[in-house]
Amino acid sequence: MMKDEEDEELERAIRENRSPVEIRYNVPKANEVAAVYVPGADGEVPDAKIVVRERGKELRILNSTNEMVSPMTYPLFFPRGTLGWHPDIRQDNSIRRVTRLQY
Repeated sequence: MMKDEEDEELERAIRENRSPVEIRYNVPKANEVAAVYVPGADGEVPDAKIVVRERGKELRILNSTNEMVSPMTYPLFFPRGTLGWHPDIRQDNSIRRVTRLQY
């Protein structure tokens, strides 16, 4: 419903050769974004798990070692959506793996 209204407003703005909302510079890519976590007993932040629903697909749970987590968590560091750290990332021309700390 919200998506239909946004699409309709965008189409109208394109036909009228204007910005749909004068202060908006980019068309939103998602209707809803949320982050929720419960700290552990010692106040530590738990291991990150991200739940994603791609259009027309089921929910998918990504753990912190998934290469898509960093680009979604830190979009300023990954503006083009390049993949982030994952357990099998290798050093240049080497069989040695890169640790999270090294990355």
